[in-house]
Amino acid sequence: MHGLMRNAQKEGEFLGIFDEHADEFFSYCVSRIPDPAQAQAIVEETFKRAWDEMSGGRSVGAGRLYLLLEDAVNARLHQGRHVLSRFLASLTGNMTTSS
Repeated sequence: MHGLMRNAQKEGEFLGIFDEHADEFFSYCVSRIPDPAQAQAIVEETFKRAWDEMSGGRSVGAGRLYLLLEDAVNARLHQGRHVLSRFLASLTGNMTTSS
């Protein structure tokens, strides 16, 4: 029973953090990544990582949440730049070989 209470306490703590920060995180993500679907996915990923850390016994406060969010946003931006770079390189390669 003690483990169930501890899990319920962690769940309540997590839901409180979610309620307090979800809208703010989504707004921040949309300001950096204008696609709302991608922004939503990043926020979900951030809270999943926070839940995993909390489930593992780590205390997750606002500061840690912001770091997790920033890491996720930067990873998505880096991924997008990499895809764009490959695309542009393929265009450049096609132009030089077709000339």
